[in-house]
Amino acid sequence: MPACGVSSHPTRHIRSSRKAPGLYKHRAPPRWTKIPPSSERVLVLGASSGVGRLIALMYARRGAAVCVVGRRAELLNGVREECSRENLPHAQAHTESKRGVTSAEDERLRKDGKWCLAVVADCSDSHDMMRVYEAVDSAWGRLDTVILTVGVSSVLPFMSIAKAPGSDNTNNTGTSAKGLQRVHDVALRSLQGNFFGVLLSAAAFIPLLERTSSSPSILLVSSVASLIPAPTRTLYAATKSAALLFFQSLSIEHPAIVFSSVLPASIEGDFRASAVDAPVLSSATGNHEEKGEERKGKKTEKKLKRDLVVRTCIDAVDYGTRTAWIPGWYRIAHALYWIWPAFIESSARKKYGYSV
Repeated sequence: MPACGVSSHPTRHIRSSRKAPGLYKHRAPPRWTKIPPSSERVLVLGASSGVGRLIALMYARRGAAVCVVGRRAELLNGVREECSRENLPHAQAHTESKRGVTSAEDERLRKDGKWCLAVVADCSDSHDMMRVYEAVDSAWGRLDTVILTVGVSSVLPFMSIAKAPGSDNTNNTGTSAKGLQRVHDVALRSLQGNFFGVLLSAAAFIPLLERTSSSPSILLVSSVASLIPAPTRTLYAATKSAALLFFQSLSIEHPAIVFSSVLPASIEGDFRASAVDAPVLSSATGNHEEKGEERKGKKTEKKLKRDLVVRTCIDAVDYGTRTAWIPGWYRIAHALYWIWPAFIESSARKKYGYSV
């Protein structure tokens, strides 16, 4: 059964995504004329859980060759097995590709167990990314689509990192050497998770995409926080913004590749689980699991369903969408920030229950 209620059939998938941000016409994606879904080679980075896992399963369900990458070996191997099961009907009824890739080639990859791959790797590590590149190039010799879902969160106001409760010796302004070092360390972890992973992925796979695909595409799962500032998300917003602008600049340097960005609001799941400032949070609250919403006394935020984000991501690749906001009205908030910043800032404080 398809996970999260996502349709397993490409055509049904397109119809079911009418409710997703950015309404598309009722037509097959032009990209399918160059790369049929059942012949697509897809690399999903950050696929051991969450949105990355569901995107990998959707592509496998469409018949694509899928390589999943993540740091947690047990979870990742489970995702690869799920992808293989979802792909089985296509393996049994595989026909010749319209793209000119012979069915014999695809059949060989399926028979050799190379249609669904898994590589345990840290996307912010250059040696690991080289291993991923070698695995994909060796197994497939071609790559059409790269999906970047890697990232980490941060949940504290910036100065709370430097001035966390404890026994640090501080001067009369509250500044301490330990606090500054803590800021450096937390910021570096945020950069590694949200920026370096995107940086190294681009460096590793842009040449392979340009050289081997007739319609290359890279998609970045970013965040509305990359363009709309928010309290308690300072480092998260800064590093996500850096990755997004890097991504957009790459699209100018490499026009043969379609660079798509999806900017969702908060997605269902445990955002705080990957917080790089978790040790600081733990020392400050005595309980890492304590929810910020509860501590601040604000209402629990309604979060996006993962299947909506998955549909939007895959539609963005299929139709060559450059930027997709979820929900769509956030693009208005982004524009309004430049006209009336005080209103957006006040609204952000209210949303996050933040008071000065």
